Amino acid sequence: MIEQYLRRSPTLRGVVQLLDVRRDPTDDDLQMFDFLADVGVDTIVAVTKVDKLSATEAKKRVEALAAQLDLDEAQVIPFSAETGAGRHELAEAIVDLLATPAGEDAR
Repeated sequence: MIEQYLRRSPTLRGVVQLLDVRRDPTDDDLQMFDFLADVGVDTIVAVTKVDKLSATEAKKRVEALAAQLDLDEAQVIPFSAETGAGRHELAEAIVDLLATPAGEDAR
């Protein structure tokens, strides 16, 4: 059911995929990331819980996750619900995504 929605929704603009900065992506995370790319769904990658690590450790983990996903580091948004870090960047990315007409760009 979700797969059909992601493949065929005429109004879907994209997806925000959340990854914990302290963990490597699971096989399910990687499979979803690849699936979204295959069907052309724009994806924002938000790396959560950056407040749980030092700034240096968080930066290194974001770099490692970006490399693991074959993304430029600028495509990954470090985020913390506790401190609000990355809130503006994530909100801006979502607003930009919503401003794109459905069916345009990747699809």
